[in-house]
Formats: sequence, structure tokens, C-alpha cells
Amino acid sequence: IFTGGDIPYEATNLDQVGTAIAKCLKNPDLTRNQYIYVNSFTVTQNEVLKALESATHEKFAISEDTVEHLWQSGTEKVKEGDRMGTLAMIAGAIYGKGGLAHFSKNKGLWNERLGLPQEDLSEFVRKYVAEKK
Repeated sequence: IFTGGDIPYEATNLDQVGTAIAKCLKNPDLTRNQYIYVNSFTVTQNEVLKALESATHEKFAISEDTVEHLWQSGTEKVKEGDRMGTLAMIAGAIYGKGGLAHFSKNKGLWNERLGLPQEDLSEFVRKYVAEKK
């Protein structure tokens, strides 16, 4: 859990991505030459953890660190030639570095304009875990 786990970020499941793309293609006059921001949920790491623990009926062992350390460790790996460091940098951006992944607040969502629902995280995680068992 990074920096307390309460930094909101956007998450979108693949079904929602596919539906959003289809709706954009069906509405070219609305979406042409636009940046389109959609999501399934605005969540925090702690909310995801709680949903996973509830769905699995297990208590997860967690470790804690800071977003800044995550970002810096990724940057160092990239400087050393390890391209896998970009994954830590991306995770750092998602979990709060620079506010890049909280676009519902700083860019605005298109969910309503495209007729996309906001989904329920706990319900989604419960169904996903049940399917994988």
C-alpha cells in the first residue's frame, strides 16, 4: 500500500473499455478529435484491498511504502537500463505521482455522455473472484 492507500485513482475494466470504444465509434460527431475519459470506478488502494478481502474471505498481508519511493526506484532501474522500472513509474503515476490518474477530477469523465454506468467495485470484485475459482 503506497502513501497510506487513500489516494483516489481511476480504474476501468475491459468490458467498460470495449463498450466505450464502440459508443465512440457510433457517435463520431460527439467524439471526433476529443480526448475521451471513462472509468468503471474511482477507487483507492484501500478500497480495492477491502473488496478483495471481502470477496475471498481472506486477510491479506500488506507492506507499505511511499509513492515517491516507488517512482524513484523505477526511475533508478530505467537509468540502469532495466526497462521494467517503467512499471514502477506507471504504478507511481496511478497511485498518485503528479495526479495523473485522477482524471475524473482534473479532466472530467465522459461516462454520462456515452451512456456508461459507474460500476460497483465490491460487486465487480466479488463476481471476478467467483469466476476465477
